[in-house]
Amino acid sequence: MKALREQSGITQRMLANQIGIDVTSLRNVEENNQSVNVELLGEISNALSISMDELLHTHVKDELLQGLQRVMLEYSSAKT
Repeated sequence: MKALREQSGITQRMLANQIGIDVTSLRNVEENNQSVNVELLGEISNALSISMDELLHTHVKDELLQGLQRVMLEYSSAKT
């Protein structure tokens, strides 16, 4: 999601103001530390001028990568 926002040339503050949330909440959404409802996803996709499908695909991909990183870290910690 962050990459899509940056490609659009929009700062976190600009997007947060546009969709009506604070910057900290947006940062948490981008880092997958906060769940997002469909309405907010729609507002974000509209603000970035992309389809919700494209936004969801990117968001899910980021979540999967973070999950994989956690598993790999746990595995390497368990080996030592």
